[in-house]
Amino acid sequence: MPISTSLLALLQWKSLDPSIDFVPRRKDSLESPEEGCLPDARQGAKHLRDVFYRMGLSDKDIVALAGGHTLGKAHKERSGFESLPWTTDPLKFDNSYFV
Repeated sequence: MPISTSLLALLQWKSLDPSIDFVPRRKDSLESPEEGCLPDARQGAKHLRDVFYRMGLSDKDIVALAGGHTLGKAHKERSGFESLPWTTDPLKFDNSYFV
């Protein structure tokens, strides 16, 4: 039985898949940073700017960093927020965080 063209196309597409293995954890430390180093998610844009400008980030950098929240979800025991994803598919990197 010959292999169908659609199957060959699927195999070729999967071979080009840019997937990246990802294990969520820190490798540089077993302890969390002190409070105040990261922004408080309950505060607004001014607070985000105050924190990230201090680190040398621009508004463009802050938007790109926020877009990283497309992946994953909040862990209540770590952040104080319910363990819900910020997007409909927390395993897919796209623009849905901003929508």
